[in-house]
Parts: sequence; C-alpha cells; structure tokens
Amino acid sequence: MDYESEEIFKKELLDCILPAILATLYQQGKVTENMDMNTLRKKISENVNEKFIGSLTTAVIISDQFKNAIIDEFQLGRCEVATSLTGVYIEQITNEFYQSILQNKHGFSLKNYNDCMKSITIEGKLTWLFQLSTSSEVDYGLIAKVKKIYSIRNKIVHYKPKTETFDDWNNNDSDVDRPDLDANELIHVLEELKSIYDKTLEKVFPSIGIGKELYKKLD
Repeated sequence: MDYESEEIFKKELLDCILPAILATLYQQGKVTENMDMNTLRKKISENVNEKFIGSLTTAVIISDQFKNAIIDEFQLGRCEVATSLTGVYIEQITNEFYQSILQNKHGFSLKNYNDCMKSITIEGKLTWLFQLSTSSEVDYGLIAKVKKIYSIRNKIVHYKPKTETFDDWNNNDSDVDRPDLDANELIHVLEELKSIYDKTLEKVFPSIGIGKELYKKLD
C-alpha cells in the first residue's frame, strides 16, 4: 500500500469509527450536541478504552477500496470479478444494517441474528424482512438490479464444471451471464442501497445522526 492509499484508508477508518464512538458517548450522556471540538476530544480520551471499543457494533467497511477495485476490474476487462466484488459489498452492508436493526431495535441475540442472516436470501432481506423490521420498503427497481448482481455472483462463486468433448473446446460461450451493468451502474447500486440503509438507521436511531454531526466538529 503506497502512502496516498494508506492515508485514504486511515481517513475512511476514522470516518467509520469516530461517529459510532460519539453516538455511543451521546447515548451514555457523556457528550452533548453543544460541546466544542476540544471538549469532545477530551471526552473521547477519557472514555474510550479497549472495553469501550469492544462494545461497539459498527462494522468497518472501507467503501472507497471496494469502489476502486470494481472500477479497476472493469478496466482490466474482468467484469464478472467486478460484479462479484459488488455482491460481496452488498452482503456486507446488508448484514451490518440488520445487525443494528435486529439486535439493537428488536432485541435479537447474536445467535438469532446469525441464524436469520444465514437462512434468508438477499431478495428476502430487501423485501419482507426490511418491511417487517423498519415499516418501510425498498424500490423494486433497485431490488431487481441487486438480484441480477447476485445471480451472476452466485454462478461464479458456486461454479460447477461441465463435461465437454474435444469438439466443444472451440466454443467459448460461458455458462455465466455477462453483466449488463457497467462499473458506474454497479457503484450507483451500491451507493443507492447504502444511502437507504444509512437514512433508515438514522431515523430509527437518532444518535447515529448526532454522532455524525459531532464528528464534523473534529474533522
């Protein structure tokens, strides 16, 4: 990792963790919306330790790294790989979202949360589970694009080789559908879904939005 990439990584890491820290401190009554930058830094120093960090439920997802990798793979002509990476990112942000909603809002145990995530398809997570847990809906057009991405990803990840004759070797047609979304469209799907999750979480847990606003004072 070169210096520039390392600095970007550090910035994204801070952008992910510090708002969660401030949101938790706000919930605990240890910081307020009116505190200035120096006071907030002092409160973080006084209260954040190994035990505190271990209690955070936020997941660290470096979105720009995924986006750059998706673009790079498309530029190299490996659109199936780019689509697979998109599927991995969608799975991560979806599971992170439901960890917050199911455990913190609906009181699921870690075991029940894990069982739920393993037993429900991505379509189920974006339709009936989203509706039941948030009383909201995801646009079906977006769901259709996610299903297409997952269909291609699953054919690659769970690829089953077929037996061919010598005459078949000249046939280069692939059993895996070529993605009909380019890099920009894939990233748009990611950003649209991430935006829905973020706005929903801030609506359900107002402290998340407050944590982000407090973080701006430190930035």
